[in-house]
Amino acid sequence: MVCPEEPELPDEELDEEELDESVVVSDGPVVSKLEAASLSVEADSSIYDIAGKIGKKLQKAALVAAVNDRLVDLFFHLKENTNLQPFTFASADGKDAFWHSASHLLAQAVKRLCPGAKFAIGPSIENGFYYDFEVERNFTPEDLEKIEAEMAKIVAEDIEVVR
Repeated sequence: MVCPEEPELPDEELDEEELDESVVVSDGPVVSKLEAASLSVEADSSIYDIAGKIGKKLQKAALVAAVNDRLVDLFFHLKENTNLQPFTFASADGKDAFWHSASHLLAQAVKRLCPGAKFAIGPSIENGFYYDFEVERNFTPEDLEKIEAEMAKIVAEDIEVVR
């Protein structure tokens, strides 16, 4: 199954400058080296909190970040001198993180509706993701509507997702 829809982003467009930030963490306050300004944040701050200091639009739209070129989730805490790059759905890394998470959401919904389903692979691909399931019969369009509704229900439950 390919997920062609993009996530809903904030009403305002993100500035390209907001997507290309570099944050350096020191033993004391964290100093962010930004293109046009500097930003101080507390040591042991999460990527999510730092994104909020850069801008609320970025905080809402960020999906994943690179810390010293290693992808981490938004609740990763910086503890040392670090280069930080947050990613939104506008980037390949952001899309991949979103689709990876969406494939887990799909799997959770299918497991709830079809407890006997067996799971194969569910990778993100260039334009979405897919998941292979072994079930008693092929999914019908009505099944897909039920799966989509279950996915929405799971999202509404606001379950904490921890990597």
